[in-house]
Amino acid sequence: MPSSSTLTEPRLLGTWQSDRRRTFRHWKPLPTCPPASHRKFRALFGKLVIHWMPKRYRMEMDDFRRAGAYTVIARDAGSVVIEVEGWFDERELVQIHFEDDRYWVALQWAFIEWFRRVPPRPASPGRRVNG
Repeated sequence: MPSSSTLTEPRLLGTWQSDRRRTFRHWKPLPTCPPASHRKFRALFGKLVIHWMPKRYRMEMDDFRRAGAYTVIARDAGSVVIEVEGWFDERELVQIHFEDDRYWVALQWAFIEWFRRVPPRPASPGRRVNG
């Protein structure tokens, strides 16, 4: 088996956007959660866009921008494990589970966020496409 530093994950490459509808399809707020809090929490999802390149990623959401490197640690038929830098200002392992043209990642509190593949935006003059 090749070392993890040489592994790539072709299924991950491209542009993905948070899928709010799929993320909340089966989620139910706690009975003690006020409706306004539930609406604010839901409003956080569906905006995040992640661009995955062979060894780097770039995240965008509203005015938030973050980029960093990642390393493929392991993969199987349905998922990939990566070590990523910069999501929460430290290195962490993330398992990404693929289902057709979507993937999901587990977040805290047994909550999962879904992402859907989106077509790349057409390049405009002066814009770096893979940066």
